[in-house]
Amino acid sequence: MKKLTITERFMQWGAFCLLLAFCIFYVNHSWIKEEKQQAENILQVAKACEALLPKEEISKLNACPEDTNNSQYLDVKFHLREIVRVNKKIRFAYIWIERNEKIFFIADSEPETSENFSPPGQEYTEAKPEDKKPFIDGKEHITSSFTDQWGTWKSIYVPIKDKYTGKTTSVFGMDFNTESWTNNVLYSVIESFALIILILILFFIIIHIYIKNKSLKVIISERHKAETALVNSEQKFRNLVETSSDIIWETDVNEKYTYISPQIENILGYKPHELIGKMPFEIMPPNEAKVIQKISRDIVKSGKSFNSLVNTFIHKDGHKVIVETSGVPIFDVEGNLLGYRGVDRNITERKHTEDLITEHIRKIENANISLKANKLTMQKLMEDMEKEINERKHAEEIIKEKSNELERFNKLLVNREIKMIELKKEINELLKKSGGYEKYKNKMD
Repeated sequence: MKKLTITERFMQWGAFCLLLAFCIFYVNHSWIKEEKQQAENILQVAKACEALLPKEEISKLNACPEDTNNSQYLDVKFHLREIVRVNKKIRFAYIWIERNEKIFFIADSEPETSENFSPPGQEYTEAKPEDKKPFIDGKEHITSSFTDQWGTWKSIYVPIKDKYTGKTTSVFGMDFNTESWTNNVLYSVIESFALIILILILFFIIIHIYIKNKSLKVIISERHKAETALVNSEQKFRNLVETSSDIIWETDVNEKYTYISPQIENILGYKPHELIGKMPFEIMPPNEAKVIQKISRDIVKSGKSFNSLVNTFIHKDGHKVIVETSGVPIFDVEGNLLGYRGVDRNITERKHTEDLITEHIRKIENANISLKANKLTMQKLMEDMEKEINERKHAEEIIKEKSNELERFNKLLVNREIKMIELKKEINELLKKSGGYEKYKNKMD
């Protein structure tokens, strides 16, 4: 919740102080008003009772003990007793007369057998100046509270006047129980106080609602901004997902798809709704599925991210598609694993290219091995050839020497033959000259 500023706090406490001052004033006003209202009500009751009294009978009484034998006294006393009986809050009702600045009872509401009975002509010795006031000014009067042996009271005095002269001849009095008076005032003040409490509570509720509303406005504004940012982010994410050449996916904790991007149809031939609720292993070759499922369970158990996991899916038309999978875990606010979110990248072409490159490298390596072997063979052949050449050179040298020797020998032979032929010719000529026959016919002879 956002804190109030200093100005707002000052205004809040200022309003509270003003409201509290008003509440105190209102309670005090209610007390005074109720006091006046109670006094007015009781005074009206007293005036009504005074109006019902038999004033002619009262005027005939002398406020002396002999009045007890008069029917007028009994009639007046009956009226006083009925006033007390009917008005439960009145304890005593009586009529006074003033003589020589002293007050004497004419009659009261108590039975003659009561210890509180005041016989006619008895002086009220406890009279105070305020008790004589109605005789002086001729007006109704309510005394302040006083306490005696019977309790705490307020007295209400109503002057009884001569109907012709208007002079106060006697005073009708009632003693009203102050506790009842006070209770009535308190009840009214309590009602006012309860109203004040409700107003204060309402004030604090309004202040609380104001603070709440202000905080809510801030929260709503921030939430609106967050929602706008979220909508923009979702739109960007949706655009990214829909335009991405990769498959964006989400799985729950049971490794079942909860979301697949539309690109799945271009890569594997399935529509997204066809795979929702299924596991990735359901569209893998059986042997591949066993291996990848074991790896996947270990990843989920660890709750960690993973990258570049190569696996093979079976396209809807049956051919194999090789993908490279990466993912990150999704947690709730309490840190519980909810599932994974990740991406599948089609690497079939790349994998085939890599396989071709690997095959070419293997062939090159084999060729290199063959070249190395051939190089060794050629080196040996060269060495053998060099050795053979050397041997041939050596043999040629020997042959050359032999040929030279043979040539020398042939030359010797030829020279010998030539000499033998010449010798034979000479022998033949000699034989011919001597008349004989030629002994050597040809060179072979």
